[in-house]
Amino acid sequence: MSLMSVLFAPNGRINPSQFQTGALVLLGIGFVMALLSLTGNAALMGVQTLVGLALIYPWVVLWRKRLHDNGKSGWFLVLIVLVWFILSMIVGQVVTMMFAGDMMQAMEDVTGFSQMMQAQAQLAQELALPNAISSLVVGLIVVFGANAILKSDPQENRYGPPVGGEGAAAPMDAPAEAPAETPAETPTEDTDPKT
Repeated sequence: MSLMSVLFAPNGRINPSQFQTGALVLLGIGFVMALLSLTGNAALMGVQTLVGLALIYPWVVLWRKRLHDNGKSGWFLVLIVLVWFILSMIVGQVVTMMFAGDMMQAMEDVTGFSQMMQAQAQLAQELALPNAISSLVVGLIVVFGANAILKSDPQENRYGPPVGGEGAAAPMDAPAEAPAETPAETPTEDTDPKT
């Protein structure tokens, strides 16, 4: 199964290795997009937002098919998103306190709107790299943790047949392997001299 099919074809199942490959690609794109905050360019921040919104669909498809491989409904994704959101909020608060505590206190003294906007832009630039790294780490924890918990259903389930082996990424449209041929048994004459 191609990467495009893994990320954009909404039906069927994917095995753990296909899920990890797709998730790593999406996490990598998200990490690069998060680094755009380092530039401070408003146009690039807009691109970051649009790409982030565009990544929602492949994430939903990826998780849905992985959940289907476990025999679960795609609606369990709501639980995964909730866990991911809570972890991200906790880690985000810790990162902000660690890397921008002094700046947050200095922002309390800002009075004008333009000063506030400049301080926010500076804060976003300072936190871009720590936030990008922490988001990547949280994403990896959720992806690898859930992938370890979700075991593949080895049998055909209501979402389709299993895809390849546990670690193999076998294409779904590959022809089935023919059984090895055994030599035809030839009749042998009884060569027993006693008769």
